Amino acid sequence: MVSPTKPGLLVACAAALVAAAPAAEAHARPYMGLYDCTGYAAGDRDALVPGSSIVVKSGGRYQFGSSRNGKRLNDPVPGRYRLQGRKIVFRSGAFKRAGLSGVWNPPGSPSAPKGFIALKNRQGFYANLACYPALGN
Repeated sequence: MVSPTKPGLLVACAAALVAAAPAAEAHARPYMGLYDCTGYAAGDRDALVPGSSIVVKSGGRYQFGSSRNGKRLNDPVPGRYRLQGRKIVFRSGAFKRAGLSGVWNPPGSPSAPKGFIALKNRQGFYANLACYPALGN
């Protein structure tokens, strides 16, 4: 409990909370841009298999490509998504047809400096597939 004789402490705490809010909001949404998706081969947790790529766009749009050439997706398939907190609900496109949803994991480790999207299957289990921002391209 804050003492009424020290109102400056209350003001300092409130200012610290307000200053921290923009940093938290910056990570509340997925990074907009190119992601590379990778997963594990069935039955072999040591065999990392490169997969497809997606481009997450503002306005609830994304594009999926089974491969890419530089920053350009080959045969892009458009789709739409909606955010529910950290959950990503694919409303149309390739991930919707595959029965996938996503969970946005904000930055917090050196291996994912811009965060990543973990994908789940229809049953709600993680699908051994994740998409990481393509930092070098």
